Amino acid sequence: MARLNKVLLHYLRVSGVDGEVRDSEEARLRAVVKIVEEVRDSLSGLNYAFFKLIKPVTYTPADVDVLIDPGDVREATIRLIKLGYRPLVAEPYTVTLTKGSINVDLYTNPSVGNIVYLNGDDLLKLKTIGNYHGLKILTLTREAEVVVTATHAVYKEWLITLNDYATVKAWLSRGAVELCLRMRCVEALGLVLSIGESACSGLVELPYRIKAPLALTLLTGRALKFKPTAATVPMAIKRLNDARIFDMIISKLSRSTY
Repeated sequence: MARLNKVLLHYLRVSGVDGEVRDSEEARLRAVVKIVEEVRDSLSGLNYAFFKLIKPVTYTPADVDVLIDPGDVREATIRLIKLGYRPLVAEPYTVTLTKGSINVDLYTNPSVGNIVYLNGDDLLKLKTIGNYHGLKILTLTREAEVVVTATHAVYKEWLITLNDYATVKAWLSRGAVELCLRMRCVEALGLVLSIGESACSGLVELPYRIKAPLALTLLTGRALKFKPTAATVPMAIKRLNDARIFDMIISKLSRSTY
């Protein structure tokens, strides 16, 4: 369950558990840190920030996410290819590259199925210097990470993990709430908090899968009051016959975590 909730390494460290699983998690984290350092050095001088990386809990991310200015995507991609990264997917708002078993995702806007749910330009104005396991990196402020975490769980993944709840709960502040109000995503924040509190009371279990009707209702509501989302819906509708979109929806309806 700790693995599904993306807190396995944190649990193992806090509990003092050693063994093969701990060794595997520690080794993967070291590999991620190495990739982060490599990407940080490669993207020097560009307008970017790592996000969904630094958390109040220790965890091993599945991939390395980078928010980047649209004007710098091509240069960033070229630089990473020169370092041995191989392009996997290029979509309107995301370029995915890989080297080994770890992917690097370059996002101009956080999106799901090519529907933008947060404005990348606005987020890049909220950069700060963070410490990632000894590395000084460009990242988003804690307030911005609260917004990113809540919207990512609700609008993109349709699934709330303990990692998500812990991040939102630990870093919730007046500034974070004000930012949610400004970015019109209070519903997502409220849902993550309410489901997390219900889990603490034993009423539900985490990870908590948001049912499709509610997820689609929330995304529709997002489109009605957030212009970047509304502007990208027509393009997403045109791609409904894309097999990858169908596979994505089926995955969201059946998986236990992401």
